[in-house]
Amino acid sequence: MTNKIKNTLKRFYLMETKYLAKALIKLSYKTTSAKASAKFLHFIQQKGLLPLLPGVVRHLKKELEMQKEMNTLKIYSSHTLAGQAIDTIKKTMKVRGGAGEEVTIEKDLIGGFRAEYDTMVYDASVKTQLSKLTAFLKEIH
Repeated sequence: MTNKIKNTLKRFYLMETKYLAKALIKLSYKTTSAKASAKFLHFIQQKGLLPLLPGVVRHLKKELEMQKEMNTLKIYSSHTLAGQAIDTIKKTMKVRGGAGEEVTIEKDLIGGFRAEYDTMVYDASVKTQLSKLTAFLKEIH
């Protein structure tokens, strides 16, 4: 077997395992995990795809890590924040229940905070506010 054929088969294998992992995740949203797993395994057996299961598991782990990462509220602040401030940030960012939370002290921030959740970034740092004010003042002159 030539290297070109081996590489093509490897790419096909990686694509198939990725699509199968995503299909299992979508299926699990529509029904219970046990039912989703049973349906998925039945499909895999019918189609003769059992040898792909280790690759599917690897892609599932990667996908779940990415989902966990996106479902974590990350707050960067120049100082320690009180619980009430964190709760206000959670409400502002519409953080879903069960989301993780990471608070990091960044001495580079002059003041304020920056928060990231899902695909949203909320930058209330003094540095950013000063940059916006500077840009606005330059615009009006």
